[in-house]
Amino acid sequence: MDAIWPWGDVLAEMDDVGPAVRVMNLETSVTRSDDAALGKAVTYRMSPANLRVLTIAKVDIWALANNHILDYGSAG
Repeated sequence: MDAIWPWGDVLAEMDDVGPAVRVMNLETSVTRSDDAALGKAVTYRMSPANLRVLTIAKVDIWALANNHILDYGSAG
């Protein structure tokens, strides 16, 4: 998969606007862990193999404070 594809038109829009700082929320953990949280209806994780999708956006700050950060435990 091309790392640009998930962004659609967003990357071009950000380049056109030229924000001084790019701040985004990462609504998932980046892990290979299979230790999914018990009893949680929805869990998110992203494979480290897909990190290029994040780096291509040239984000300055990724916020990780959300309800899915521990979906795969503290190790995840």
